[in-house]
Amino acid sequence: MRLIISFLLCFSATILMGQENAKSSIALGPPNPKPGVCYLSRDGGGEDKLWKAVLCEWKEYQTLEILSDSMDPRLSNYDKHYINKRVRLLLERKLSLEVESYYSSSASDTTDACLAQARVREVGEYLISQGLERNQLKITVLPVKDSVGLSLRVRAINALP
Repeated sequence: MRLIISFLLCFSATILMGQENAKSSIALGPPNPKPGVCYLSRDGGGEDKLWKAVLCEWKEYQTLEILSDSMDPRLSNYDKHYINKRVRLLLERKLSLEVESYYSSSASDTTDACLAQARVREVGEYLISQGLERNQLKITVLPVKDSVGLSLRVRAINALP
């Protein structure tokens, strides 16, 4: 049964945990930004956005080196410890996160696509178990021409509407 569910889920290109078809809020920035400081919105609605100054590197993708068995999407204890270490500060600051999984677009079957989908969902569920709200998580799975195998990365994003 789990295999059938995983197979059906792998055809979705973008999945937002808790909100379907939501998009990142497009925002120009706070009213009086400081030079050299990066900002992210903390809520998704109205003109009264709350802006949070963040390290600019948090807005850049950070690769997650997940070492789980190549065909098993479940996270090992080491993987969980590694994820905690890499995204702890983002979770503590209650920022919205995008977790992206990508795989080789030259793969001859859907195995890589399904595994990429299952693995990114597993990471998403783990982040939720660590305190991230479902509506603060965007999950994306993409085929990439130059990718070798499966890769995961995470970054902070503007609040989802």
